[in-house]
Amino acid sequence: MPRTAVIGKDLRAVMEEENLQQKYIAYDTNTPLTTLNGHVKGGRVNADKAVQYAESVNNSNFSLGLANKFFGTLKSLDGDLLNTDSPNDLEIIQEFEAEERKEHKLEAQRILAKRKNKITLDDKQVLIAYANEFLDEIALETTIVVSIFKICGLSIMAAVKKRMPYWIKKGYMRKE
Repeated sequence: MPRTAVIGKDLRAVMEEENLQQKYIAYDTNTPLTTLNGHVKGGRVNADKAVQYAESVNNSNFSLGLANKFFGTLKSLDGDLLNTDSPNDLEIIQEFEAEERKEHKLEAQRILAKRKNKITLDDKQVLIAYANEFLDEIALETTIVVSIFKICGLSIMAAVKKRMPYWIKKGYMRKE
């Protein structure tokens, strides 16, 4: 994974979306204004500084986009096809994706019931197709959740922080 990345386009977009000025972010992150200006214009940013920018702007799509750039994790879908401001519209697409995954489910379950040393290359291709359908759903569901939290004035980061004690109590997550 890269140690630095160019985030200027994303930084400019989130500053516009959140109506933030460079001087606010520079002050909030203890970054010289000239350094921030260089990052906004396309200079490379290290992961630690990117985290500071993400915490400062507190925008879910920006944070998920940075995590994608630096660590290859999922981000919210942002293509021109989808109306990402409408959870209802996204839910319709998600239902189609769920049906596509279910078409592969029985075959995938049959393969997953085999001993690992009996799974063939063809079986692995079926499993990859099945897992890719899951990824499609997860990406859509992430975008739906971000859209709903945005309507409520909440970032995904704040929501996760609030929800973490529940997940720990249920045994879904380990206590840090």
